[in-house]
Amino acid sequence: MIHLQNICFEKFCDVKLTSSEHVDTRPSRIARDNEDAAKLSQWLSEHNPFPKIDVIMSIDSGIVGGNEQAVEDADLTIVNTAISVAPQYDYVRVVGEDIDLLVLPTALASTHSNVFFQKCGRGKTPDSYYSITSFNHKFSNELLFIHAISGCDITSALFGQGKNKFISLFLKHEELLNRAATFLNPQATTEKVTKAGENVLVALYGGDPATQNLDEVRYHSFGKAAANTKVNLARLPPTTDATQLHAMRSYHQVQTWLGNEKDPLKWGWMHTP
Repeated sequence: MIHLQNICFEKFCDVKLTSSEHVDTRPSRIARDNEDAAKLSQWLSEHNPFPKIDVIMSIDSGIVGGNEQAVEDADLTIVNTAISVAPQYDYVRVVGEDIDLLVLPTALASTHSNVFFQKCGRGKTPDSYYSITSFNHKFSNELLFIHAISGCDITSALFGQGKNKFISLFLKHEELLNRAATFLNPQATTEKVTKAGENVLVALYGGDPATQNLDEVRYHSFGKAAANTKVNLARLPPTTDATQLHAMRSYHQVQTWLGNEKDPLKWGWMHTP
């Protein structure tokens, strides 16, 4: 079989390999190898896996790479591409491991029932498939806000406060979902954004947004922790200043996902040397 492959690639690629010796040198075997090589060479000529093209293409799937280049967020470019071509196909499958590839189409194209996210498995774990219409519709409008404020690839995250805790928070205090409207508003001011963000985090850490700010909650959390055990500072609520920057960056990211370009220098970011 190895010799058969050598003959085929010699003929197909017009090259000579360093060895062309048969293990089995009987004339009948050589003739059969030559016949098989001719058939394989003919098939490859009709089904050329290496066409002369000037684009990047997957030999396995035939998918051709586009000319688009992600400037900042590659996930958003991938998702927008999937959404744009969805009407042309029975189904579109976005393959990856990043949760953004599920969250973004769920929030931006929840009516496209033919778009799916395939999370690649590892080892004995099989691939998983998710429909973008499967998420709880109660949070469909606020999903981008929840994803950004709880921490994503672009924004910072809160130590020990995963996305499940944020979901539980909004299930228990649905009135907090009103704060999401501020983050979805392209005309929102920094004052409203930072106030809304602080209200959510005050509630997350067990405080009352109506009567407390985050510095007060942080102070009481420290006192309670210090009285019982060794304090893990990372688990304390962030300061008000840190929360304001986090809220501004989260707002900027939500608006970016929605296609509204905002100046990052006005929303918590700065130039670095």
